[in-house]
Amino acid sequence: MRIDKLTSKLQTALAAVNDAERAVGAARNQLLPQVDINTTFTRRETAPTLRGSFGVNNFQFASFLSVSMPVDRTPQQTALRTAAMTLSRQRRELTRLERSLAREARQAVRQQNRLRQALGIADAQVSFAEQEVELAAFRYQRGLSNNLDVVNAEANLLAGRAGRVGLLAQLAVAQLQLRATLGTLDPRRDVL
Repeated sequence: MRIDKLTSKLQTALAAVNDAERAVGAARNQLLPQVDINTTFTRRETAPTLRGSFGVNNFQFASFLSVSMPVDRTPQQTALRTAAMTLSRQRRELTRLERSLAREARQAVRQQNRLRQALGIADAQVSFAEQEVELAAFRYQRGLSNNLDVVNAEANLLAGRAGRVGLLAQLAVAQLQLRATLGTLDPRRDVL
């Protein structure tokens, strides 16, 4: 799986877990009983005239408290269970993606270490090939071998140097992949 897709999927999974947690909270709120507090401004007696009935005298505040809960709460309980299952599924997906990302990071680190070891071996091979060229040139100058030995030694040196350059390029790519896996890669700064 490509690393940039993996990190974007991780961000999406984090958002999905947050949404699922909010859905569970909303479903729990639906299971709470409904509490209503009402206040009224009313008159408790009759007015002697029509004009007196429009006045504000003899009015009092009255408050009422009512608590209601449906007898059958199956839809709310089902919604809560569904939201809890969704949350559990989203958390499992997030854990799976985090493990996948950690595995990719470990693989990138191991690849980088292998390439560093291979680069050390390539350096030793180049050094050995340089000594081999010197020895072949010395033997050719003394007449102990022909120029084919010198050409073969130089070809081995050229192949060793080319292999070393290839390993340096692979190591640079591995370092960029590790930074991309860890989410610290800035293409404008790191690539150019």
